[in-house]
Amino acid sequence: MAQFDIELQKAIEKLEALKKVPYKERKKILNKAAKPFIDAAVIKAPKSRKKHYRYKNGEKITYYPGNLKRAIRKLNFRSSSVFVGPKLRKRVQSGEVFRDRKVDAYYAHMVEFGTTEAGAKPYMRPAFISGKGKATKIIEREMEKVFKKFIQENKA
Repeated sequence: MAQFDIELQKAIEKLEALKKVPYKERKKILNKAAKPFIDAAVIKAPKSRKKHYRYKNGEKITYYPGNLKRAIRKLNFRSSSVFVGPKLRKRVQSGEVFRDRKVDAYYAHMVEFGTTEAGAKPYMRPAFISGKGKATKIIEREMEKVFKKFIQENKA
């Protein structure tokens, strides 16, 4: 348990140092660091073998296999943080077919945690665990570049 506490403390220190980096630079670093999580989540997301349907106002909406994998991306919120997960569409048009770029993973939490009728098939948590090492290395490398640039610009 002590080893975990040491690793956690190191991660907290790195995040505290990241707060001192200007907003635009920090956002660029975190966007690069999100890539391993996205890649791992896409690989680990289960793919259905058949079409699924959802009914809205009496009309059928069709979801094709692979919809969940296509929905995983970097999510944009008004924050200096970066979030990775399945994209949800707020307004789903009835009769809409999700095959190409239009994705709606409203059911992502049901896949991750399971339901009363279907067991859990976690993909985001394992993606986080497998991607955190690569993301940490990316953050360290990019922060080093930013600090070197800062030192070069502020030499007396």
